[in-house]
Amino acid sequence: MHIDIKFNVMDTSIFKTYDIRGIFGKNLDIDVARRVARAFGKIIKGGIVIIGYDARTSSPVLFRALEDELQKNGKYRIWSIGMVTTPMFYFAVNKYHAAGGIIVTASHNPKEWNGFKVVGRGARMIGGKEVGAVVMRDYKKKESETKRQTKASHKNILPQYVNFLKARAKIKRPIRVVFDCGNGVAGIVLKKLISHLKNVDAHLLFANPDGRFPGRSPNPLSQGALTPLIKEVKKKNADIGMAFDADADRIFFVDRKGNVIPSYIVMVLLSSFFNGSFVSEILMYHMLRSIGFSKQIYKTKVGTYFIKEKMRKEDAVVAGEYSGHYYFKDFFFTDSGILTAMNVLSALSKRSESIGDFYAASPPLFTRLVNVHSENMKDDIQRFVKEFKSKTKKIDSTDGKTLLFDTAWINIRPANTEPLLRFFIAAKTKKELDVLTRTIKSHTL
Repeated sequence: MHIDIKFNVMDTSIFKTYDIRGIFGKNLDIDVARRVARAFGKIIKGGIVIIGYDARTSSPVLFRALEDELQKNGKYRIWSIGMVTTPMFYFAVNKYHAAGGIIVTASHNPKEWNGFKVVGRGARMIGGKEVGAVVMRDYKKKESETKRQTKASHKNILPQYVNFLKARAKIKRPIRVVFDCGNGVAGIVLKKLISHLKNVDAHLLFANPDGRFPGRSPNPLSQGALTPLIKEVKKKNADIGMAFDADADRIFFVDRKGNVIPSYIVMVLLSSFFNGSFVSEILMYHMLRSIGFSKQIYKTKVGTYFIKEKMRKEDAVVAGEYSGHYYFKDFFFTDSGILTAMNVLSALSKRSESIGDFYAASPPLFTRLVNVHSENMKDDIQRFVKEFKSKTKKIDSTDGKTLLFDTAWINIRPANTEPLLRFFIAAKTKKELDVLTRTIKSHTL
């Protein structure tokens, strides 16, 4: 596959808050890859640079353009680590004390998409908007033809990464697991790792990387995406099932009956295995408090940048997001789906109950997301808060507005890219959840 289009007008919507994403051949191509590489050269002045790519069909051609352009910068020592998971990329940047790096990936987006995650030293995120600002500043400048000044070295970091994960797997009793790799890059790691795991009877599903994603959606949260995993867990009589997104930085769990385990329950389980303080974004924070979580936990805004910075500031051991990201201090304050899997298995192996029993013993909490169209989001949020202020115990303004009631709460935040207000509702009973849902719709539609 080779699409070389030079767009007359750059579609700046590809430059997202945290990364760069677009549809290959529509608003993202090898010219964009080259421009991202040149912008990177003006942000990261020199040193070791790590580059890699995911399993998408368009990734190799974008990677070659990226690599070729970076090789024109004589101040770089470029280490190409090939097809990797995003956490492997973070691992390499930290392991080799790199000045930064770029991975070609669109994370969990549909197969037509691709993009770039850009990081600096310590795998600290360089936002897509920051990169985009440099790209657009130089967009109309004529680039001189520069010859290759350095050559990329190819590094196989898989053995070191597998050893890193193996050392953190402390699984004390037998557990049968189904790992659903979703035809993403998780299978690269798990095929090598599972033979080293004591007490784990592992079964792999959709383990071969295939950028067409024939097994299921690259996003495990898509409707029906967890169905194959649930069927396989029941077929294998497994204790637990785990599904990764396409670049393996997120993970989702099901129990032996096929019930999906909420991310806040996973966070509670992890907190039983780690000593120290914790971090979560505003949604998971209030979920944890709603079920009586009493350990030290710091709240922050939704988003990987805010999570990582808060972890570093507070020296927290673990962080979690409702979206299925889990971060660890001993993984450079970054996220990893497979490391989360190892830690969850280790935590479970110290307990007698299954993850399903652990969930069942937790206080009930019912949640729902309601999206409401809004052309005046700031005004609509203020109006809603004003109407319900007298009924609230407290209003939390950490991220949007969170209205706290006696046995329920509502978080209201504007969507980043659409004219939508996102109402996240949580209540201790299904009845109250339904009442709040009807209330929101009647007051906003």
